[in-house]
Amino acid sequence: MKYCVKCGKQIPDSAKFCTYCGAEQNGSTAQNVTINNYGTNNGSKEVIGSSNPVNMVQAFKLFWGRYADFGGTSSRSEYWYWILWQTIVTIIALVFVLPTVSSENGGSAFSGIITILTIAIIIWYVASIIPTFAITARRLRDMGSSTTAIILLLIGECIPFLNFFIEIAVFIMTLMPSVKQN
Repeated sequence: MKYCVKCGKQIPDSAKFCTYCGAEQNGSTAQNVTINNYGTNNGSKEVIGSSNPVNMVQAFKLFWGRYADFGGTSSRSEYWYWILWQTIVTIIALVFVLPTVSSENGGSAFSGIITILTIAIIIWYVASIIPTFAITARRLRDMGSSTTAIILLLIGECIPFLNFFIEIAVFIMTLMPSVKQN
C-alpha cells in the first residue's frame, strides 16, 4: 500500500488519484512520503502512526485532535505528556476547589468562582474519558499489544476491584519502549 502525498491516507498501490482528497499521485510510496503526526505533508521525516517523540503542547493538540481515534499508535512522550496535563488539572482541582468545597464556611466570597471552576473541572474530566482510553489503546498498540489484549485491558479498567491490578499492568506496559515498525 502507498500513502497519498497530500493527505497521508492509505490508498491502493495502483491509484493515480487519492480516493479521499483527489490529489494526483506521482508514484510515491510510504517510504518517500513525509507526513507529520497531524496528518499533513510538511516536509518532515515523520510518518503517520510512527512513534516519534512530541513536546507537551503537541501532545495536548494530538490528544484532542485524535479524540476517538483508537487506531494507530502513540509514542511514550505523547502518552506521558497527556498524563502530565491530567496531573496538572488534578493538582489545580485539589489546591483550589477541594479545600473550599470541604470547608465549613459555606458563605465564602469566592463561592461563585469556585462553583464555576468545579463545573469546568467536571466537564474537563468527562470530556477526556474517551480520548484517554483512545490514547492508552494507541500507546499499548505502539508497544506491541494485540487489539484483543487492548480491548480486554480497557474493559477491565471499568470493573471494580479488578481495575487496580489492571491499572498497574497498564502503567508498566506504557513504560515499555516502542516496537520497531518494519
